[in-house]
Amino acid sequence: MNGTTSRIVIVGAGIVGASIAYHLARQGQHVIVVEQAYPAAGATGRSFGWISEGVPEGAPDEFLRREIVADWRRLAQEIPALWVNWSGALSYGQAPATQNPDNRLLPSAEMNALEPELRQPDSQAYFAARDGAVDPQEVTQRLLECVSAWGGELLLGRIVTGFLREEGQITGIVTEEGAIAAERVVLACGTGISALLDGSGFTLPIEASPAILLRYHAATQAVNTLIAGDDVEVRHAQNGDLLAAEDHPGDAPPAARRLSHHRSAGRYSALCGGDASGGDVCADAWPAGQRRAAVWRQSRHSTRLSPRAI
Repeated sequence: MNGTTSRIVIVGAGIVGASIAYHLARQGQHVIVVEQAYPAAGATGRSFGWISEGVPEGAPDEFLRREIVADWRRLAQEIPALWVNWSGALSYGQAPATQNPDNRLLPSAEMNALEPELRQPDSQAYFAARDGAVDPQEVTQRLLECVSAWGGELLLGRIVTGFLREEGQITGIVTEEGAIAAERVVLACGTGISALLDGSGFTLPIEASPAILLRYHAATQAVNTLIAGDDVEVRHAQNGDLLAAEDHPGDAPPAARRLSHHRSAGRYSALCGGDASGGDVCADAWPAGQRRAAVWRQSRHSTRLSPRAI
């Protein structure tokens, strides 16, 4: 911003909007975050929260992914209360998209030493020691707390209905409670961007990437790292619950969604030896989320997050 202060409106209070607001407010900009519901109400609240540098060559987000671990370590230093679990990730099936000196191919003996609860593990797997995980909801809250402490505004329950214009330029937003003028408007509302832009004269290709996140109450530690396969990803949350993520047919009927849930529970049982139907592991919820995929289609692995992703 060339050392000047601008009034910037950010539409959306998920982790992307919160990160944009955080970094702008840290630079001294006047930030106003406008959210139609509450922080992390959308895809952020259903994100697996995997921090990984793995990205195919030429991917649209290649630059962000290359810097992701360094960015998260910086953010953890800036916000000491932020929880980041640098457990590393054990991936079986396909080889990681990107290799670096910290990635190692482990034989079954080393896999068993790292994850003794694994049932019938592959003969080998890749271990990415630099990978980690966060709670996206907690990150969003921490970022917004900093924004507020630096003088930023958070307006919840505000539905954006249009834009202010002047000489062909967007100069603010219109909400049901009134207009908000701004020098810059940033749209960070995921798959809601396309509908918001209808009739504005602007377009931004957005394609949803449905996914399902399951949370299990686990009485004991089931895995030590983040485990990823071709069919499911598993890790422990900050409170000890077990999280499992997989792709999901977003337009499927409820019966198909329940079937997907039971299949995931079965995969967990086969993977880690727990009983996902009850006993030591109990399924709690299985919300499906629509993640935004601007221009390109994201896989379930796109739940990996960068604190400066825009």
